[in-house]
Amino acid sequence: MRYFGGQIELPFQKITKLGSDEVYVATTGRPKPPTTVDLYVWIYINKNNELVISKNKITAPTDALLKEKSINVRSNGLARDGSFDSKLVKSVKFAEKIRPISCRNWFYGFTNLVEVKNIENLYTDKCEDMYFMFYNCSSLKEINLKYFETSNVTDMRCMFSNCSSLKYLDLSSFDISKSKDCNYMMDTGTSTTIKANPDSIIYLYFKK
Repeated sequence: MRYFGGQIELPFQKITKLGSDEVYVATTGRPKPPTTVDLYVWIYINKNNELVISKNKITAPTDALLKEKSINVRSNGLARDGSFDSKLVKSVKFAEKIRPISCRNWFYGFTNLVEVKNIENLYTDKCEDMYFMFYNCSSLKEINLKYFETSNVTDMRCMFSNCSSLKYLDLSSFDISKSKDCNYMMDTGTSTTIKANPDSIIYLYFKK
């Protein structure tokens, strides 16, 4: 198009002001977190060996391997109370948005876990503890940590220890500035490539 001067009239375009929810989605790529922090979550295991995690009370199918139960997120993990064998779980699904204050020991010893679904529903901005969170998840080959917010986490010890099938982890979103202990966090027992921002504390921490 050639322009020789003069006035150009452009069609009127209405500018819509975005609400806070829409701004959050635009900047983070997902909906706003729940307004409350969760001290308890509900779980059950379906017939396909999938552990379903929910903020609100859920009803397990009649053929479920584990009926619905409430778990204190500050307890010793989702399975370590002995109510089910951690080796039973092959996949995990976050059925709705949850915002736990702790993920301590959550998937400890889930040696047959191969997939974590809907992890974008896990809001960790208020989480204070990720101690042994994925410890010994030896069949897990990948996990999307894009939305992990760790600025309030004070303990990340052994978070991915013995995850011997993990070959790559993107920790670009991780902030370990408040973490008092990251010992053995990445002791996966295999050669794992870690991606981190060059100016981040975590880059300096794990840089060889």
